[in-house]
Amino acid sequence: MLTKSVSTKKAVLTVFVLAAGLAAVFFYLRFTGQHRQLETNAVHYSYFSQKDFYEEAYQAAKKQAMGPHYAGDAKAIIVNHHLLAASFIAETFNSVATMAPLTVLLISPNHFDAGKADVITSVEDWQTPYGVLSADRQLINQLTTGGLANVEESPFDQEHGVTGIVAFIKRSLPNAKVVPLIFNNRMTLREVLALADKYYQALPNSVLIDGSFDFSHYLPSSAADFHDLDSLAAATDFDFSKIYRLDMNSRPGLAFFLELLKDGGDQNFTLLENSNSAKLVRRDILETTSYIDGYFTQGDAASSSTNTALVLPLIASSAKVADSLNRNSKNWSVEYLERLFFGQDRTIVYVDGDKNALLPELNRYDFTDVLNESQQVPVEKQSIQILSSPNQARAEQAINHGAAAAIQYHAASDGISFYKNKPIIDLKNDFLSDDILKIGGTSLAYGLAWKDNHLTITLLPIGVKNGNALLLIGNESDRVLADTAAHSAVSEKIKQEIKQGIIIIQN
Repeated sequence: MLTKSVSTKKAVLTVFVLAAGLAAVFFYLRFTGQHRQLETNAVHYSYFSQKDFYEEAYQAAKKQAMGPHYAGDAKAIIVNHHLLAASFIAETFNSVATMAPLTVLLISPNHFDAGKADVITSVEDWQTPYGVLSADRQLINQLTTGGLANVEESPFDQEHGVTGIVAFIKRSLPNAKVVPLIFNNRMTLREVLALADKYYQALPNSVLIDGSFDFSHYLPSSAADFHDLDSLAAATDFDFSKIYRLDMNSRPGLAFFLELLKDGGDQNFTLLENSNSAKLVRRDILETTSYIDGYFTQGDAASSSTNTALVLPLIASSAKVADSLNRNSKNWSVEYLERLFFGQDRTIVYVDGDKNALLPELNRYDFTDVLNESQQVPVEKQSIQILSSPNQARAEQAINHGAAAAIQYHAASDGISFYKNKPIIDLKNDFLSDDILKIGGTSLAYGLAWKDNHLTITLLPIGVKNGNALLLIGNESDRVLADTAAHSAVSEKIKQEIKQGIIIIQN
């Protein structure tokens, strides 16, 4: 009797646990609208299982008129996969919607470095709210037998670069099949370009190439906008030299995508959307995701050169500062700022003291220019004169000799002036020093971007609190910008632009 009673209790407990687990799964899926269903058929699932989400995205999407480069002729599209901006995805797919049978080559990051291979694909179909999106197994077999991709299914269970897009494919391209590819970030540019050339030879004529990429991450809106200038330049100019410095989630994926289009002569880009999550929710947030959406048609790439540089405030050389730059240190100070250090052509910082003591740590952030004396820094077709102390005559002389800007460290105040329509920027406060790490402080970085005969200057206030550096937003940012405007010898119009954090100068 005792044995039977214990067994009965165990059986009841097992049933209870299973029932509770199934109930939890049911209510979780119902609450979140996520894609998992309790089915055993061998398919993957779109991120959401309800049509309502997608239909609302299509209703909110802008309608595109026919232009000189009609999207109906598009050979490729680039879309975000951050579903806060689902209407941008719908807008882009609307522009290429067709009933024609075709294959979509869907290129995505491997967000979680899942699986074993550098390039992974799936032979399984995709269940979406609009029906099953079939895999193009014939093409997949051709690619895998040729050694161009490996089939691994488990990485696709959580890969939102794919799960977030497949339902849009099925709705706008109902007779399409799909070949999803996810790229590991360890691939080099040379490897990716060679692989793309092989793919181009294998692809059928009736293919739409879809790059599923998000761009700037974990930065406020103004910094994301600054980084997107280089990202847009890489996409429109097919500038492969920029790609491995971009602030985005798949540099290999983007290089592969653009090389495929270059091989086909489909390099004419039409931008539909460029925004970020802070703009969509209409409030300052510290960690945004930015979006670039559009389509490519037959034609040449753009030739509008974009040159960008980030100029950081002064760093004082000390053992404490060096330790604060070490990612493995408990005193790591730039965890919330390191994304700012890449995403532009040049990243410039002046070190007060022995720069060699900081170089081992700064080099890990891929700084291009670590200085401790006055010198001129080339920025592609431009140059910036760096001065270790304020010297108006030297700044003006440098501009007379062709410098596009001058930066003066150890200034009496943060401010900006112009000489011959070129900026002379004064930097007062330290970015990192022993005192700043101990008691905190604020400073100001500048993003400089030259394009199409105009200069965009992005002002980026930085704060250090409790040993942690981060870009400021809201009232804290406003105070730094207002103080900078007050100490700037510029017109009232420029002062107002400084307070908004962005100055645009026509040359």
